[in-house]
Amino acid sequence: MSEIMRLEPKAANNCFGCGGANESGMKLTFDLHVDERKTRGKFVLGSRYGGGAGFAHGGIIALLLDEAMGKISKLTEELAVTAELSVEYRAVRPLAHPMRLPFKNVPRLACFRFCIASPGTAFISSSLRCDG
Repeated sequence: MSEIMRLEPKAANNCFGCGGANESGMKLTFDLHVDERKTRGKFVLGSRYGGGAGFAHGGIIALLLDEAMGKISKLTEELAVTAELSVEYRAVRPLAHPMRLPFKNVPRLACFRFCIASPGTAFISSSLRCDG
């Protein structure tokens, strides 16, 4: 069984995505699956994170991916910042529908690959390069 670390917002962190101190922030929580080298999050986006026609805003989706990268960097205890983020939006995602975010580290590369899915459907594919 994989060790799982719950990564909850810290009260002193002002990050918009994962911080607890940002009043307007999302206060995201992730589970880090240490042995599998994965992080997972489950989210339901409300109307304040909407784009056009009741769909999730693409910038918010990119933020979720960026936050996941930051969490998986805890496996090596390195500080990692995003150098490049590429997102392929395969379908729109209505607000208020649950999303799962599985995110896996690709060993020995400064690159991560992941997708956001709903049950049975991947609607985003992405890769990210970070500089530590």
